[in-house]
Amino acid sequence: MADLEKQPILTSTSDWRAGQTLAYVFDFLDGNGGKELRIYMQSSCANGDSGLPPAEIEKVDILILCAASFQYVEGQPETLIHHLNPELIIISHWDNFFHPYAEVQANPMKVPFTNMLKYVERLQKAIVRDSVNGDTIPWILPNPGTWINIQY
Repeated sequence: MADLEKQPILTSTSDWRAGQTLAYVFDFLDGNGGKELRIYMQSSCANGDSGLPPAEIEKVDILILCAASFQYVEGQPETLIHHLNPELIIISHWDNFFHPYAEVQANPMKVPFTNMLKYVERLQKAIVRDSVNGDTIPWILPNPGTWINIQY
């Protein structure tokens, strides 16, 4: 109990402690050890090239992108989309941690410090693969609590 009493009171977001930001590559292998599905997950926005995976990862099947506070980071979400040319994009970390879950479900686009309408606008421009025939990358912005079943 004494240790908890020594912890500082966090009264502002600038008081929050930030750890190291990580991104993940998940390779799902077939029965022979070959790559069947590759997912790249970035759980926090990163500036430009610092958020890119190693050069040998040039394409992913699914790209999971962080939307929270994207407007404070240069090149989000465009940089990763153009670099990885995914087959599907899933938007994550756009929900609201500051309100009860039921309130968030009722108004999921209201996210503190993040303009989700602007994010979707930038995303829509970045997912165009071929402007002549209108080919775009499909994307999902799941509501909180949504299960996503990916069959590949």
